[in-house]
Amino acid sequence: MELSAMSPVELKKLATLIEKEVTGRSKKNLGQAIVEIKAIVIKYNVTLAEVVAASTTTTRKPRDKTAPKKRAARSPKKAKVFLYQHPDNADLVWSGGRGRRPVWVTEWINSGVDIEKARIIKV
Repeated sequence: MELSAMSPVELKKLATLIEKEVTGRSKKNLGQAIVEIKAIVIKYNVTLAEVVAASTTTTRKPRDKTAPKKRAARSPKKAKVFLYQHPDNADLVWSGGRGRRPVWVTEWINSGVDIEKARIIKV
């Protein structure tokens, strides 16, 4: 069946036929499901209300609303490794990583001092 060769009227008729077929099959499936459910209810000697009630109750214990929420444990952060340290001020360090250079590193390089003189870890 080539849909591209069909006219809009023919396509609408086909869509109507498909919708009727889907509806008919849904009704047939529902009827079969009802027959099977009735057989199960009779086999196990329970009522449909009991089955529905049992399927809607939760098996989980309700959470205590007054208790604080549990959070997932985080892995500890890795310590930063600094490759460079200012020789006069030990608080000025730089990892040598991505991003902007610290001001003291830029000043060192602009003044003509080799940055390798500030290296504290040899790589």
